[in-house]
Amino acid sequence: MSRGVGMIKQILDDLANSVIEHSPYRRAVVAFYARPIAPAPDSTTHVIDYAARGLTPDEERTIRLFIAGGGVVRGEKYNPVFRVSNSYYLPAGSIPYSVTPRIPSRRRFINPHGWHAADLLLIPCLTNDHIIGQISVDDPRDGAKPTPADLRELERLATVAAVALTQAHQRENLSQRHRLFSFLTENAMTGVVIVQGGRIRYANDRATELFGYSGDNLRMLEPWWQLFHPDDRSVLQAAGEHLTPGEFEARGIRRDGAIVWLKLQALAMEYERKPALLLNLLDVTDRVKAELLLKEKAFRDPLTGL
Repeated sequence: MSRGVGMIKQILDDLANSVIEHSPYRRAVVAFYARPIAPAPDSTTHVIDYAARGLTPDEERTIRLFIAGGGVVRGEKYNPVFRVSNSYYLPAGSIPYSVTPRIPSRRRFINPHGWHAADLLLIPCLTNDHIIGQISVDDPRDGAKPTPADLRELERLATVAAVALTQAHQRENLSQRHRLFSFLTENAMTGVVIVQGGRIRYANDRATELFGYSGDNLRMLEPWWQLFHPDDRSVLQAAGEHLTPGEFEARGIRRDGAIVWLKLQALAMEYERKPALLLNLLDVTDRVKAELLLKEKAFRDPLTGL
């Protein structure tokens, strides 16, 4: 997915805006990880997308170069030593070497007991105790260390974002799989249908050609096995009801009544998160006719034709 499009990017942009609006921090970087990470030194992942507010163009370029170079994130920065509430406050001088990139604040903070330019405050986005992303903030307007009220608001935003990011990631993965499936089936030389609940839920162009129906008409037929010769329906009905994988041949009935011999490959699958059966349909009519003709010739007297 290219940066700048997609649900995940929009959520990250909205999250970064909300952090600036609802917290005392003037710089924020929010990131989404390729896979969940645990707060342990040997746990690693990488950043797949981010959004930032309050950074200079050069600082954002540093982040983009970090991601382009692999964007590796290590779980050691979420060390319990740094934990405050559900966040992690890493004071200057204590930040693990592996924490990159480091972009210190451009401000000078006067209060020696307040915020320092190199301090880090990380708020993880948690799902089932695993970290799927984080909010990183800097440059507090008042120059103070984070207060419990600051942390509560940031952690609330991180919780909401974690739910939204998880759902968006699932939807984008489904969308990508659907696009790949569509590409493969629409460019297939064989017919492909998906049957579920006694009906055809999907049919590619080749399948509509084989049966002489439009895709809409195929999906309206119920039960779906009426597309086949009555003598072949029991096997197909059983395969559809029990999601039985296998290979067999059956006679399809075209809309014009013509018979088409088909070799079927059945595969159990999940379609729209429900059990279904995928059928791959290969037209073997010419082969069957040739075999019947050979059998007929084998039993015919070449002199009498009987």
